[in-house]
Amino acid sequence: MKDKKYFQCFTVKGSWAFPLDMLRYDHCFPTGEGLECISLSIRGIKPERHQSYSIRLGRWVDRWSQIPTLGRWASFGWYVDADSIVTDVDGEMVSYANVTEWVSGNEVPR
Repeated sequence: MKDKKYFQCFTVKGSWAFPLDMLRYDHCFPTGEGLECISLSIRGIKPERHQSYSIRLGRWVDRWSQIPTLGRWASFGWYVDADSIVTDVDGEMVSYANVTEWVSGNEVPR
């Protein structure tokens, strides 16, 4: 039997350059919002003015309560908007704010 995966989305915020290796490290991919910053970083083009970016990312996780590596994102000068973390648990979108209230980590919230 194949292990169940959960789809999770979250937003990272920061300024150029986007830490491309974080896509690999957190096993995530852009979902559309903020692609300009990633494109500039790939090409090594620095924007003419200081600009902040919000980038929406998605990924598949093994546990519904799993969260992105907040400290590692911060080490690159980017941060994960904790309020933006949502995971699809059997068709119900569960936010990270709710996950932090449970201590067992085993029971799916309802």
